Amino acid sequence: VETSLSAALNSLGNDVDPDIICIGHSCGALLHALLATREEMEENRSIERARFAFISFNNKGATDAVPLFDELVVPLATEAMRTDSATGPALRASISALRSLASVAVDTLEDPSKLPIPPPPQLSSIARSLGLPPIARQSLEIADQLPELLQELADGAREFDPTPQAVRERLRNRYKSKDTLIVQFKNDDIDESDDLYATLRSSLSSQQNDLLVLERLEGTHLTPLTQDIFLPASAVSAIATGQDDAFLKSMPSLLSDSRQQWLGEIDQLCNRLDSWLMMPVANPSPSFSDDDDIIESNPIYYSKSSNSSLSTSDNTSPFTYDDDDDSWPSDTGN
Repeated sequence: VETSLSAALNSLGNDVDPDIICIGHSCGALLHALLATREEMEENRSIERARFAFISFNNKGATDAVPLFDELVVPLATEAMRTDSATGPALRASISALRSLASVAVDTLEDPSKLPIPPPPQLSSIARSLGLPPIARQSLEIADQLPELLQELADGAREFDPTPQAVRERLRNRYKSKDTLIVQFKNDDIDESDDLYATLRSSLSSQQNDLLVLERLEGTHLTPLTQDIFLPASAVSAIATGQDDAFLKSMPSLLSDSRQQWLGEIDQLCNRLDSWLMMPVANPSPSFSDDDDIIESNPIYYSKSSNSSLSTSDNTSPFTYDDDDDSWPSDTGN
């Protein structure tokens, strides 16, 4: 997140002062929330993140966030990093071998001609149209973090840093954003948006609370990750930007109806974010429904800015944050 933002600001130059809009999902929302609590400088200018959208916010401890953390993950990590038994080196060698094989597989996806017997052109075309090579390359970057994470667990780490309680305290004392949208989904058992909303309300002034909104939509924790499986990757960008809808027009009605149903919940989320991003403020104060105990909001509209940068983040690996100052000394995640 920091690297992407720095590169974007550098490309704009010092004469442009953009509005920075941050959108994060799940642990990515947690990361952006922490970023909102610190002062930043980029090449002698202050960085102010003007607006935040937190989707499916999650601040659970390691035991609650990672399935079978104590029963399986910790013992496996401890055994894998042991040097006084035959099992540890064997597990580490297996991990290294799998990483090497995965790297070869990704190289092959990117350039099938490297194979002694190249696959049929149709197969390579399908892989590229589905966007598999870049997805596989990103997966390798995640896998590269595994040895360091296993070592931390073997050394006794049992909780994220900062802890959930430390995160709540930091947000309560130092959260700065004046404009915050929190989105949660009705069928999300690990969502903690209610807790985030309560924490930020206690942190912000009454005027800032007018621009703090919690909204509940149809969907699950995985709704923001929904992919349009009905379109080839090569057509998605053109259709999304309105440049070419020939593929959609030629789609059979049965397939079109299935696609519309499949994308219904993610479309609802996108429409809500669009209204938040694009239109002027009307009446942002949240209202509460007595009938179904669902927190809803009156329509909120924001003016579109021509000088806007969008900083996004999704699920990230565990990270380390120094709660005593505004530095970010280490980042063992993404």
